[in-house]
Formats: sequence, structure tokens, C-alpha cells
Amino acid sequence: MWTALERVPDEVLSRKLLDGDRFHCIKDLVFHVVATEDFWIREEILREQPVRQTISALKDTKGGPVFSGSPLEMLLDYWRLVEQSTLAYLAALTDDELKRIVILHDAPEERFTVDGLLCTL
Repeated sequence: MWTALERVPDEVLSRKLLDGDRFHCIKDLVFHVVATEDFWIREEILREQPVRQTISALKDTKGGPVFSGSPLEMLLDYWRLVEQSTLAYLAALTDDELKRIVILHDAPEERFTVDGLLCTL
């Protein structure tokens, strides 16, 4: 996917294609895909700071539609960091971790196992 995105001219990736509240261009969608993984793994499951918070250009963002002027490489660097973090977490999973109960931030009355959440991602 990264290679394909890198071959697309920036004006195409930045062009307004959608009229939604949060997603206007392909770059907005790229951020959303990565930020969703970052949120579920880092914030919900691990209860850690999201990778996004370590990148100054993304630290305070709430998401799209704001990425049309952002360099694609910054978004792909974020994606690579999230993937690296996710792969490290998955490689270290234990049976106990998979059985651990997670309480979601926005639904504290609901309980999920790590295994169940990972299957829904």
C-alpha cells in the first residue's frame, strides 16, 4: 500500500473527493486507518500513549479533514511507527494477555478480552 501511495501525485492524494465531516481526501483516509490501529492497540488495549503523540506534527490533531496539505511521507512514517509498535506487541502476546479483560474508554460498562478485541480489528 505504501509503495502504491508513494506513486500517486500529491495533488491527487490531496484533492477533495468526499464531502464528509472528517474525510475529504485520500490523505485524511490514510491518517484515519493508521490512527484507528494506534487508538485500539495503544490506547484501548495497552492503555499507553498513542504513537501519534510522539510525532510533533500529529500530537494535537483530532483527525481530518486537515491532511491535504500534509506531506504523505509524514503520514507514512506514522504508519510505519504504528505498524512497528503493533508487530512488537503481537510478537510478545501471551495466553494471559489474550485473556485479559479490557474496559473501553467510551463504554466502561462493557468488558472485552484482548483476544476478542484483536479479532474485531
